[in-house]
Amino acid sequence: MAGPEKLLTSPLNRIPSGLLDFFRIKSMGQYPQRLGDTVLPIMDLFRFYADDQATEVFFSGAQIVADTGTTTFSITSTSPVDITTGGVLLVPNGEIWIVLEGSVSWNMTTTGTADFGLVGLGQPNGLAWLFPMSLTGFTQGVVGAARGGRRALDRPMFMRPGTQLAVYCAGVTIAGGTTDWTVRFRLLRLAI
Repeated sequence: MAGPEKLLTSPLNRIPSGLLDFFRIKSMGQYPQRLGDTVLPIMDLFRFYADDQATEVFFSGAQIVADTGTTTFSITSTSPVDITTGGVLLVPNGEIWIVLEGSVSWNMTTTGTADFGLVGLGQPNGLAWLFPMSLTGFTQGVVGAARGGRRALDRPMFMRPGTQLAVYCAGVTIAGGTTDWTVRFRLLRLAI
């Protein structure tokens, strides 16, 4: 049985696609002769580009001091660089954003329940859509235990121009305390 090295060095079998190909005449470059000539040199550099070009921003929301039902909070400013427009985090015309990482963290000062997520508003169909996020921590605070949680993006998300990024609150129930929440984004802003 042939190992991977044997497969990569074996000659490619192919039918000529035209007269130039039949005579192995090409104006520029060289035809690959072995599978390894085509497969080995390919490397995905997106991650390195993203690490160098990404913008990382934070937003701390107002304390929630009373029971709150399902609601959406706007991200009104970001730090260290404010990329909001008119008090909302909106993808401007002429740009596409790739949200590489995103999370919402919350902390309850007393017993209660809370759950948050990230939401896109306005695109593609004018409706709100929740980002796919995994839960770490707790949505329910109990006395003497950790009373906080975090939801993080499962995968990068593409955002069209005109899409508003916001925080979705599935509800907060607190007994005489407060709930603090914070948002963190790491995104690429690509001109189109």
